[in-house]
Amino acid sequence: MTDEGSNYPENKLLILYILNKINTPITNSILTKIYFSVNDLNYFYFQQYLADLVEKKWIDTYSENNSFYYVINSRGKETLNDLLYLIPSVMILAADSAIKNIEKVMVNYPELATFNYEGSDINGCIDEFETSFHDWKALSDPSKAS
Repeated sequence: MTDEGSNYPENKLLILYILNKINTPITNSILTKIYFSVNDLNYFYFQQYLADLVEKKWIDTYSENNSFYYVINSRGKETLNDLLYLIPSVMILAADSAIKNIEKVMVNYPELATFNYEGSDINGCIDEFETSFHDWKALSDPSKAS
């Protein structure tokens, strides 16, 4: 059995990295899907890390239109910039790939974009949804996408 807590800083920083790279508020569900396409971590550890980041005020949260959103704030960005070197480059590359594929989904399925956030690279975020025609693991590897 592995000690998933041993990579605690790396796992928290990866969450901050994803939120920073997306640069738009996203739901827990979508953040979870992106994170797990990059790092195979126990779901409950992930939720605890996310709660810790909110508690330390590195991530802001709010509700709109019956959805709950996460967004990195300036304190979280500063922390990420100071400690980015702790995230393995392979994880950064995998996160970048997963985020690019989310952007492709946004372009191809604009009905999934339910929130516009000024200054967003994605120009919207994906609301809670489950899909039978996209495997999120395949989205992180374009060669497997249908």
